[in-house]
Amino acid sequence: MKNLLAFLFATILILIIGEVVLKFYHPLPTLVKGDQIILNTNFKTIITNEVNPKLDSEILVSKNSIGFRGPNLPKHLEDHYSIITVGGSTTECLYSNDDKTWTHLLNKRLAKDIDDLWVNNAGLSGHSTFGHIIFMKDHIIDLNPDMVLFLVGVNDLARSSQGPFKSKKAEPGKGWFRSEIYTLIFNLYSAQKAKVAAISYDKAFNLMQQPDIIIDSVERTEQIESHDFYLILYENRLLELITICQGNNIEPVFLTQPALFGDLMDPTTGVDLGTIRWGELDGSTGWQVLELYNELVRKVCEENEIALIDLAKLLPKDSKYFWDLLHYTNEGNEKVAEVVGEKLLKLISD
Repeated sequence: MKNLLAFLFATILILIIGEVVLKFYHPLPTLVKGDQIILNTNFKTIITNEVNPKLDSEILVSKNSIGFRGPNLPKHLEDHYSIITVGGSTTECLYSNDDKTWTHLLNKRLAKDIDDLWVNNAGLSGHSTFGHIIFMKDHIIDLNPDMVLFLVGVNDLARSSQGPFKSKKAEPGKGWFRSEIYTLIFNLYSAQKAKVAAISYDKAFNLMQQPDIIIDSVERTEQIESHDFYLILYENRLLELITICQGNNIEPVFLTQPALFGDLMDPTTGVDLGTIRWGELDGSTGWQVLELYNELVRKVCEENEIALIDLAKLLPKDSKYFWDLLHYTNEGNEKVAEVVGEKLLKLISD
């Protein structure tokens, strides 16, 4: 009994100490806590890459005083033309150096023609429009930027809830689940789930060694039709983002989601991008599914007179621009910045 009581006392003491420490310091750069997104500010780390030849060997990733990637807030932001990019991992570009993300390169391009420009990267890996809505309310509205670029699509596929836990009782920040330790476990779980769902940066992805798969016409039709319900919810979230922006004098600009799969051959390797495996789908079916979401973005933008940059069509499907099936190489980031920059300059000048 004494041993049991001693064990319980030690456990409670450790939990209390853990709660206190985590209240003031969290080891993760970003946290989801209930319906809040908490950013770690003035954060810096170096990722060492020894296996993926399409990525730099050392990757500097830093977050500024407001938790974004990019220069710190100028003293008088209202005197600058301000742009914030919002999206998932293809916006954050976590495995690109600070000065090689497409947001940084976009800033360099636009700065040649726009004086007093401030561009920041608020992308968060794994985030969908669920997270973007919260992020706009928690972190961006108060900054009152002139423009927000939303690169959306892939993280919203077949998504109907905000996080990995479907029960409201399992959302951190609700009742007992305000625990800092639980919040940390929740975010570690989410990060691991995102890593498993995607191709990890630390694996040497080789397009020529990826397995082929061909989906028959019946299964393809079933896969496509299974997204009808999710598309209705996705449209509502897109409209909510537009409402948030317009209600706060922010110009929204949407970018469609490009990918390295579809009904064509890769010009660099000669690989058939229609039969390459993407999750449980072949590349042809995968692209048709992703295009459902892209087409909805096009439709919503057209009906609501919102600016659209159709990156899914403008970025060539070429493996020299991608280090896996979704994420961009340094050359890919340069190409994205070129395409987006050209369209934005015309939009801003008009």
